Amino acid sequence: MKGKKMKTKKFLSLLMFLLISILSITFTACNSNDDDATKITSPVVGTWKGVYSTSTSGANLIFKSDGTYYLAVTVKGSTSKGQGTFEVSSGNKGIIKIYDEKGNAEDFWEFEMSSDNNKMTTKAMSGSSSIDWIRQ
Repeated sequence: MKGKKMKTKKFLSLLMFLLISILSITFTACNSNDDDATKITSPVVGTWKGVYSTSTSGANLIFKSDGTYYLAVTVKGSTSKGQGTFEVSSGNKGIIKIYDEKGNAEDFWEFEMSSDNNKMTTKAMSGSSSIDWIRQ
């Protein structure tokens, strides 16, 4: 009888230890402030409208703080759309790395912000002409 009580105490102790371990792992969660670490706080984040010399061309660009972008370009009535993710190398001047939906690097843009952060000039490093963007 004494052996049975000893086995029951050991079993209950082990069960209690496992329960406490599981609860401590279960209730350990990421701090809500950890979400901010993944947000992009660059001045490029926002909605932009491309400035073109012709009325038949236009572009809208959205950089979101979660690192995603959406681009729509219209030329002579035909619209092309793209989306993916991006990274910014520095604050008001630097490089924007553009990735497609599969995570493949699509392009690298040099960018420079105006002093009030309401105008951005981009130039694809592949050699295309620069584009001026106005914050919407």
